[in-house]
Amino acid sequence: MKYFFFALATISIHFAVNAQIPIDNLLLHMPFNGNAIDETGNGNNGTVNGPNLTMDRYGNANSAYAFDGVDDRIDILNSNLAPDNSVTVNYWVAPGNNWDNQSDHQVMFQSDITGDVNGHFILGINRSNCYSDPNTNDGKINFELQGDFVNNNSTVCNAFGLTRVGTTTNTWTANTWYMITAIVIEGEIKIYVKGQFEDSHPCTSSLFVNGLGITLGLYDPPQHTSAFNGVLDDIRIYSRVLTDQEIGSLFGESLSLHAVSDLSTIHVYPNPVSDQLTVDGDNLAGGNLKIINGLEQIEMEANLTTDKMSIDLEAITTAGVYFVQIYNASSNLVHTEKLIIK
Repeated sequence: MKYFFFALATISIHFAVNAQIPIDNLLLHMPFNGNAIDETGNGNNGTVNGPNLTMDRYGNANSAYAFDGVDDRIDILNSNLAPDNSVTVNYWVAPGNNWDNQSDHQVMFQSDITGDVNGHFILGINRSNCYSDPNTNDGKINFELQGDFVNNNSTVCNAFGLTRVGTTTNTWTANTWYMITAIVIEGEIKIYVKGQFEDSHPCTSSLFVNGLGITLGLYDPPQHTSAFNGVLDDIRIYSRVLTDQEIGSLFGESLSLHAVSDLSTIHVYPNPVSDQLTVDGDNLAGGNLKIINGLEQIEMEANLTTDKMSIDLEAITTAGVYFVQIYNASSNLVHTEKLIIK
């Protein structure tokens, strides 16, 4: 039996889930709802060169783009991506393979596919200086500003003309979704994973100079090619710095605002629950059930062999607020519900 005494954790998760999603100074938003259109109306639309539509983190079909790690890319037109002194880049990524300190470098974002000049930026795994060995072997997602002037660096990127901040997280599981947030504010760059601050570094660079566009999934200058293998979703760029609370609300969005629920046909009970959870609904046989925590980590999974069955929750030893997700036999998410385990 579990005892429900995690009131503070419950309050924190509840707050994050219900916080307002920030829209002020949103320059670009690509939710990839069947296309690469910028839904802010600013016209920074993408041209898809190879990536295929796939399921997003909620299980919705044709709502994210999968990149093959060879030559797939999406080129984003820059109509007005020119923030002055501050910017926030927020996106979701699911690696196509396990990433660690033995992984090859892969670039997810690059301002100008043949970059390496003042003002360019790169977001990638195991990525280092532009003209030196590109593999850091640190297992980190690194946010680089090229042509930075810290320590009297030159205006073009070289072995010293680079400012980089990396995550403290250095292992990443294949087919698992992570939210990455990168921030530039005058004098500092920061990086977050799943809504949590990880590291910062001093800088003097700005972004998006020279009216450059953005390439997703491929870096291909003469020196080396670095292609991304995995899935990208929900790209957002703001011309301001988001607060920690706003970043938390973006992460919390994945737990509530896009939840699929059809209470008329699917029932999950009792809730709150202690040991046995019953799932009852139409056409559930052949699907599966996941229970995730507030950090979107899977606590347990179970195959649904019949339309009504009981699920043993012994594997979950900590009381608190979770989310139960039910997928049908076609792997589509058909039900999400907050679940209190006591």
